[in-house]
Amino acid sequence: MIEGTYAVYRGLTCKVIAHTGNEVEVVTDVSADIAEQLGFEPSEVQHEPQVMYHKWIPLDDIDGLYELKQEARYQGTVFD
Repeated sequence: MIEGTYAVYRGLTCKVIAHTGNEVEVVTDVSADIAEQLGFEPSEVQHEPQVMYHKWIPLDDIDGLYELKQEARYQGTVFD
């Protein structure tokens, strides 16, 4: 996983790419079958190495939101 905001939706962890009002847009790289079952649409971006799926989801339907930040620590010094 890379740094950013993530949403848990029906047991699936997805990266949040946009947030407006009471909805978030999430993206995932799950299989086409799972994406279709959950109502995700395939991305139209052609340069991606694999098909990504996205969906706008109301915040009320999100099981959890969290922020992921990575850092390294060495002898008390924090490296971001």
